Amino acid sequence: MADTGMDIFYKKILEKYVDRIPSVVYFAIVFAAKLMIFLHYKTRLAYTPAWCNDFNQGPVMPIIIGFLGIALWMRIATIMEPVFGRKKWINLLADNTFSIMENQFLGFLLVKVAFGTIANGTKLFLKFDWSRCKSDIWWYYMPKDVEQTKILYLLAAIFVALLIQWILTQVKKMGKNIFLYVRQ
Repeated sequence: MADTGMDIFYKKILEKYVDRIPSVVYFAIVFAAKLMIFLHYKTRLAYTPAWCNDFNQGPVMPIIIGFLGIALWMRIATIMEPVFGRKKWINLLADNTFSIMENQFLGFLLVKVAFGTIANGTKLFLKFDWSRCKSDIWWYYMPKDVEQTKILYLLAAIFVALLIQWILTQVKKMGKNIFLYVRQ
């Protein structure tokens, strides 16, 4: 994966300073900054960056909020790394976050289609609504309104995304091998 300017800036310059800050102080700074922003705007700041809207506090505030969120989770990841270590399954998720974000809705759709197919062939899932399934990407069928069904959507999203990434990796390898073979 290619480094971006901010990746390089953090890795080469900031990381050595940030790592020296004790976690209690670090979290206090992050939470204090979030609290000051909250108190200033008197509302929870929520953005929809995928659609580039809801930026009611101006174009800079989403960057600041994003920075604080990243800072929070980077420290949490640093603290948790010794607990989990460099496990293969964690690295599988960490190395494929882009694919997961890009392909999650296909996994969600497959779960919906599975529920719908079962509903068509059986008396299970009678409340399944094909018209909503086809027209509303944000609609998720949950049998008997059981919220825990969302775990199926999550697992399918991750599995499908990882499968797509694996297929793309295999295609790239084949393409590279063909290219090297043709060049000889």
